[in-house]
This record gives sequence, structure tokens and C-alpha cells, in this order.
Amino acid sequence: MSLFYLNLAPVASALCNKWGCRPIGMIGSVISAVAVAASILSPNIYTMWLLFGFIGGIGMGLVYLPSIVMVGYYFEEKRAIATGKTNDFSSSLMIHILF
Repeated sequence: MSLFYLNLAPVASALCNKWGCRPIGMIGSVISAVAVAASILSPNIYTMWLLFGFIGGIGMGLVYLPSIVMVGYYFEEKRAIATGKTNDFSSSLMIHILF
């Protein structure tokens, strides 16, 4: 998941420049939610790797970059704290999903 989660940043950046961060974030959240929900019904580990790791990682990658970009837009004074909280939330969410 982390391979696609972080390596999708150039693609997500290009999509955000073309259509905006909000639609790309929403599309990514739908993709990741469907992938995680479908991985519950996986008959074997390979299907789960495909759904949760590959497709879920793509969806999470499409959510992660727009969230970081939007923090840069809306927080001028305390941008470092806001970015830290955003990264803290996304990492704690990933830990919560995995366990």
C-alpha cells in the first residue's frame, strides 16, 4: 500500500492542477473506501493484496497529496503545525486501519 500511496504523488499533483484538489480527494476517498470494503470479501490473500494494497494504495495516494496541498492554501501563519497534524492524522488512520 505504501508503495502506491507515496509514489502516486506526481500523478495526483497533475490531476490536482487540472481539476482541483477537492474532486481528486473525493475520487480517491471513494476508490480507497470501495477497495477496503471489497477486501473484506477476499477469498484469498492475493485478491486482498490486489484490493487493499494496490487499489487501496492508489485511492489513499489520491487523498494524501490534495490534503497536504490544501493545508498549504489555508494555513499561512502556522503551516508547519497544520501539516504536522495532517500527517499525524493520516498515519494514525493507516495504523488504525491495519490493526
